[in-house]
Amino acid sequence: MKLASQQTNRLKWLAWSTMGGIILYVMLVVVLHFLRPDYNPIFNAESDFGVGAFSFLMAIAFVLRGLLSFALFAGLLLINPPLAHARSGMIGLATWSVGSIILSIFPTDLEGVTRHTTHGAIHGLVAFLAFMGLLLAAFRLARSFRHADLWATLGDPLRIIAWLMLITFISMFLDLGVEMTTPGLGYFGLLERIFIALGLLWLFLTARRLQTTV
Repeated sequence: MKLASQQTNRLKWLAWSTMGGIILYVMLVVVLHFLRPDYNPIFNAESDFGVGAFSFLMAIAFVLRGLLSFALFAGLLLINPPLAHARSGMIGLATWSVGSIILSIFPTDLEGVTRHTTHGAIHGLVAFLAFMGLLLAAFRLARSFRHADLWATLGDPLRIIAWLMLITFISMFLDLGVEMTTPGLGYFGLLERIFIALGLLWLFLTARRLQTTV
C-alpha cells in the first residue's frame, strides 16, 4: 500500500509538473513577443528569440519545454502503456524532450542571412528531428491509449490533434519553399507556432488524464 501510494504521488507530481511547465513556457514566450516587437510572429520562427536581446529567456524556455516533456515521459513509463504501439511513441517523446534542451545550446540563424553558421545548422537539424519525434509520439501514443481502458476516451481527440499537427508540419515546409523563392513573404512563424501550440495541447491533455487516473 505504501509503495502504491508513493507511485500515485509521483505520478501526480509528474503530471502537475508537465501542466505547470506548459503554462510557464507559454507565459515566457508571450513575454518575449512583447520584449522583441521587432520580430514578426507571422514570419519569424520562435527560435529567433534565441538571437539578440533577451535570448537567455528563449534558452530557458527551451530547457523548460524539454523538462516538462521529460516529466510526462517519466509518468507514462510508470503506467506502462500497451507496448505494441507505445514503444515508438515513447522514443519520439524522448527525442522531442532531448531536442528541446539541445536547442537552447545552439542558436538558430535568422531568416535572410547570407552566411550560415554551424550552430545554426545544428539548430535546424535538431528542431526537425524534435518536431518529427513529437509527431511520432502524438500518433503512436494516441493509438496506444485507445487500447487502454482508462485512456480509451482520450485516444480519438489526441489522434485528431496529431492529424492537425501533421497538416501544419507539412504546411511549414511548403512555406519554406515560398520563402526561399520570395524572401520576406511567408507564414512560417505562424505555422510553427500553431504546430507547437497543438503539440503543447496534446501534452497537456495527456498529462491531465494521467493526473486524473491515479
